[in-house]
Amino acid sequence: MKTITMHYKAKNDVNGNPRRCYVVYDSLTMPVRNIVAVYNEKYMGIRAIRVEKHRNVIDSIEVPISTYNEFIKLGEELGEAK
Repeated sequence: MKTITMHYKAKNDVNGNPRRCYVVYDSLTMPVRNIVAVYNEKYMGIRAIRVEKHRNVIDSIEVPISTYNEFIKLGEELGEAK
């Protein structure tokens, strides 16, 4: 499966902790991209992505906190957001 990984950034929490995650899409399901994995970055940077083939990050986008929370929740459902 070919994938595309996007990096999403929301504002830090009240304690200054980062809210960033990587979302991996199946690139062959264009134009609708199915999410196959979500990795919560925390302080790990690109090392948060545990599957080597998912490390092809193509862009970094700022998003609202609500969007970040939705991605993290989806990642937990997929068993990926650790």
